[in-house]
Amino acid sequence: MTVIPAGFLTLTRGIAKFSGTYGLTITFFTTAVHPTTGYQTATINANSGIWLNNSNITVTPQNCDTELSGLMRITAGIYNTGTLSDWWLFIILELR
Repeated sequence: MTVIPAGFLTLTRGIAKFSGTYGLTITFFTTAVHPTTGYQTATINANSGIWLNNSNITVTPQNCDTELSGLMRITAGIYNTGTLSDWWLFIILELR
């Protein structure tokens, strides 16, 4: 059995796609202090993304905001954000 540590995923470029039928309940990201707000944040930047394509995956909520500038595609599975009511999923849009 492979043990995957919580906070194992760092996205810098490209899309991390999770497909199949295996079961997984985990926190994907480590958090960092956001340079503007000063709050703990998990970030999916504009050059990266995450794609859940497995109904047996549950991403557990983190004690932070999640900032989304890149891709978040959920075709199967569950992605939870925030452990408290004041933690948010911020979607950053770039208008052209």
